[in-house]
Amino acid sequence: MALNHCSLDHVPPPRELWLITRRKVRQDPPTKTAVDFLIQLFAGERELFE
Repeated sequence: MALNHCSLDHVPPPRELWLITRRKVRQDPPTKTAVDFLIQLFAGERELFE
C-alpha cells in the first residue's frame, strides 16, 4: 500500500451541508457536544467549503 498524489486542480461547486439529528436525542449531552464540535469545526474551515 502506498500514498498517491491527489490533484486538487478542479474545485467542486459549493454545496450546503446539513447535520441531521433525532429530536429525542438532540439535547442529550453527548449528542449536543458532538454537534457543537462539528459546527465549530466546519465554521472554522468555512473557506474550504465555499
